[in-house]
Amino acid sequence: MRDVDIRAALWLGVLAPYLDDPDTRVIEELGIRRGEVRADIVVVNGETHGYEIKSTEDTLRRLHAQDKRYSSVFDRVTLVSAARHMPAASDMVPTWWGVIIADETSSGIHLDLHRPAAENPGRDARAAAEFLWRDETLRLLGLRGKARGLRDKPRWILWDALCVAYEPDEVFAEVRRFLKERPSLATLPLRQ
Repeated sequence: MRDVDIRAALWLGVLAPYLDDPDTRVIEELGIRRGEVRADIVVVNGETHGYEIKSTEDTLRRLHAQDKRYSSVFDRVTLVSAARHMPAASDMVPTWWGVIIADETSSGIHLDLHRPAAENPGRDARAAAEFLWRDETLRLLGLRGKARGLRDKPRWILWDALCVAYEPDEVFAEVRRFLKERPSLATLPLRQ
């Protein structure tokens, strides 16, 4: 069972309700923490929900690093894993992460909700700010009169300044807004 097979099953099942929702954006392969890791699928609406896929072809070697990065930025996270990785994969992620078990049957990939995702108790606004592009960050700083003298500064200084000018919940709301507005992010389901 390949990543693309699990991804297709997600699009047909879990993600299907979002396809016609004008307030929701589904993004594939979104870089986290300046590209240190990539979220396989992210649903962005009133919250961000990251999905990490582990197919039978994958190992669990990177899961710990992915766990840390996902847990710093998303409101909810769900691990979608081939049955062969269970229960080890489930035990490697925080208990608030959701877990969906993907099993290959004669009729296709069956997704079984093992544990629903709960709200992330440890989001980091500074980490989430790194989703913002330079011009987006400067625009937000400008709205608060805080962009003066920052136009030529490195992005990390801009993100730091943003987190001083905005409350954490405001940073998360602006990140969601910009992620939904960007025209260049891949949002179409993968086709076989």
